[in-house]
Amino acid sequence: MTVQQTDFKSLRQWDGSQHRAFEELCYQLRDRSLDGLDLVKTGNPDGGLEWYVTQSDGSLWGWQAKYTFDVDNALKLMERSLRTVIRTRPNCRKLTFCIPFDLPDAPSKGARKSARQKFEDRKASWKQRIPDADRVRIELWSEGRLLEKLVSHPCQREIAWFFWNREVFSSDWCSKHVETTLAAASGRYSPKLHIDVPTEFALEGLARTETY
Repeated sequence: MTVQQTDFKSLRQWDGSQHRAFEELCYQLRDRSLDGLDLVKTGNPDGGLEWYVTQSDGSLWGWQAKYTFDVDNALKLMERSLRTVIRTRPNCRKLTFCIPFDLPDAPSKGARKSARQKFEDRKASWKQRIPDADRVRIELWSEGRLLEKLVSHPCQREIAWFFWNREVFSSDWCSKHVETTLAAASGRYSPKLHIDVPTEFALEGLARTETY
């Protein structure tokens, strides 16, 4: 699956919007090692959390997805959710926000702070300005982390098909395209004329073949 195919801006709509699609995608990419705990996926209104797990000590770890590509807007939405969580879920001790872009460490042209610095400064500000915010640990899953979870997911093909309506490079996909290429080449192709090139060796490595 190519980078373009997993561009979060190209998510297909689900339940009427890309926002809902992103929320559902983040849930499907959740940390499966926590599934043994009491897991709850919320409806709407969600009380500030898309889903959460209850730890053995009764504390909650919750997740909230924010489908926006502007850091300032993302921070406003995060603060709103944090206030809701503090008000409605007093046992929440960790809140992970999911966003569809990575935070640059360098300031954009004309800006005084980078997006990363804005996020870190706002986290510190929340603890000072919002009562009880210091009891909630804030974490972030941005684009790179979500893509890492996607490519390592055992249902990667199904997830990509559902949320992007595109096929991934599965074994079946590759076999069908090789057959199509051979059929198109017809008599012009002969294994006797094959020449080894460096690119072929790289492809052998990607496929993890015995030859490699």
